[in-house]
Amino acid sequence: MTSTSSNPYSVALAISLVAVTVAWGGTVGLLVGMYASRPPATSNTHVENETRNGHRDREGSVSNAGDAKIMDKHALVDVRIGGIRALIPPVCLLEQVPRTVAIARTVNKGRQEVNNILRRVDDRLVVVVGPCSIHDPKAALEYAVKLKALRDTLDKDLLVVMRVYFEKPRTTVGWKGLINDPDIDGTFNINKGNDSCHVILRGGSTGPNYAKEHVDKCSDLLQKHHQPDNIMIDCSHGNSSKNHRNQPLVAANVVRQDHDYYI
Repeated sequence: MTSTSSNPYSVALAISLVAVTVAWGGTVGLLVGMYASRPPATSNTHVENETRNGHRDREGSVSNAGDAKIMDKHALVDVRIGGIRALIPPVCLLEQVPRTVAIARTVNKGRQEVNNILRRVDDRLVVVVGPCSIHDPKAALEYAVKLKALRDTLDKDLLVVMRVYFEKPRTTVGWKGLINDPDIDGTFNINKGNDSCHVILRGGSTGPNYAKEHVDKCSDLLQKHHQPDNIMIDCSHGNSSKNHRNQPLVAANVVRQDHDYYI
C-alpha cells in the first residue's frame, strides 16, 4: 500500500517561508508608519533663501482663528496701559478745597486795585513778578512769602502782583483763555472782551522795545485808535535779550521814564 503522509522536510520549509514573509511584512509596515509620522522637512530652498538674503522670510498670515483673536478690541485698544483711574469730579474737588472768605477778599481786592491803576484812579505802577510756571508748590509758597514782605514795603508806589501760571498761555487744547471765553461758561462771547486791557512791550526779532521812543510810539497809536493808554513793559524775554542779568537794567529804565513823566 502506498503511503500518503507528507515529507517532514517540506512541511518545515513551508513554515519557515511563512515566518519570513510575516516578519518582512511587519518590518515594512513599521518603516512606513515611522515615515508617515515624521513632520514635513523644511524646504532646502527656504533655508537657502534665508542664507542668501541674510534675513528670515516673512511668515505667512495667521489662521482664521488667529484673525478672530486679534480683532477682539482687548487685543487692539489700550494694550500699553497698565491701569485706568477716573479723575475726581470738579464739584468734589471744590468741596474738598473750599473758597474761604480770606481767599475771596484777597482776589477781589487785587482785581480792583489793578483795575483802578489801569483806569488812572490809582497813580501807582503794576509790577508782575514771578516764575514762568508753578511746578513746585513748596518753592512757590516760599517765594510768595518773601515777595509779600517786599510788596508791603513798596505798597505806596507799586502794586506788586505775583505771577502764578498753572498752565502755559500758548496751549492749543482745552480752554483757550479769557479772550475766547470771557465769561468762563462755554458761551465764547468773544465780542464782550475785556475793557481793562493793556499793551505789553516785550521785545522781539528787531530787539528790545522798552525805551522811551518805543513807549511814546505805542502810546500815540493807542490814543489814535481811541484805546486806553495802558502800557506794560516786560523786563524779560526780548527786552532782556533773554539774559536775566539784564532785567534790573530794563526795570531801572522804566522807573526813570515814569519819574521823568511826572516831573
